[in-house]
Amino acid sequence: MIIGGILKHYCEYCGTKLNHKITALEKRDQYEYNASDFYMIVECMGCTSLSYRTQKEDYEEWDYDDSGHQVPTTSIERYPNVLAKHQIPENLHVVPERINTIYHECIKSFAAECLILTAAGFRALIEEVCKDRGIRGDDLSKKINKLRDNRFISPSEATRLHSIRFLGNDSIHELAVPTKIALNTVLKIIDNLLTNMYILEYEAKRDLITAVTDIRSLLKVIDLNIRQLIIGNSYTLKGLMGTDLRLITEDVKAYDRLLQNAITEGKFPKLKFHFVPKDDNPNEQTTYYTIVSNKSDDF
Repeated sequence: MIIGGILKHYCEYCGTKLNHKITALEKRDQYEYNASDFYMIVECMGCTSLSYRTQKEDYEEWDYDDSGHQVPTTSIERYPNVLAKHQIPENLHVVPERINTIYHECIKSFAAECLILTAAGFRALIEEVCKDRGIRGDDLSKKINKLRDNRFISPSEATRLHSIRFLGNDSIHELAVPTKIALNTVLKIIDNLLTNMYILEYEAKRDLITAVTDIRSLLKVIDLNIRQLIIGNSYTLKGLMGTDLRLITEDVKAYDRLLQNAITEGKFPKLKFHFVPKDDNPNEQTTYYTIVSNKSDDF
């Protein structure tokens, strides 16, 4: 083992074992015991990131490598500690800051094999998700159920979150040490939770045409569409929406009323509205919206 030598080492950025070049090396022999300690800094030959590696070789006990050659028993430690084969979800930065902080601290404690702290941290993360969605209270069981009842998560997801709650409770109150297998499963559940609740929502809005689900999303579509329409002209909601009317997947009349309320409350001053009786039924009225402004900086 020499400076400039090549060895296989796990790279946290590439997410796999790759060739690494030894850039710094210190060897210490244990004279009372036939063993050597190697302290080194290694550089990934894929992404050039640096990490620290300690390799202890025991010449009193021998093992066999993949080729069947006899080699000294070796133990390896890496810093920073990483969870091998775990990939942090892409676009995790869109997750609220407090949840993101807890998540990364859980990853670090898990990599350092602080298993009780990891279980407690994942439980705390669920608490913070509930708080982020406006669900308060002291009973996490009830809060998880409210996440489900408010359709933030599915019933099966709620069942899995309760399992994490049980694990966290046992670790906090009984100091029960969870297994690595259990925590790996918990991590998969948490990754899916954050992906479904935050990351996919962000990516869908960024990359896809999404349905109108509330007055805010309705106003965004109308604000874009009226930039192509004429100030002073009047249109029905269908006229304002054009082909984007398909984005309203529920009762169109309900969104008509929501738009009228938003205009009345001064939330969308680009439009004003009036009612016109229908020709075939004077007792019924059609709402027309007159464009007051279509500038992009007014809303």
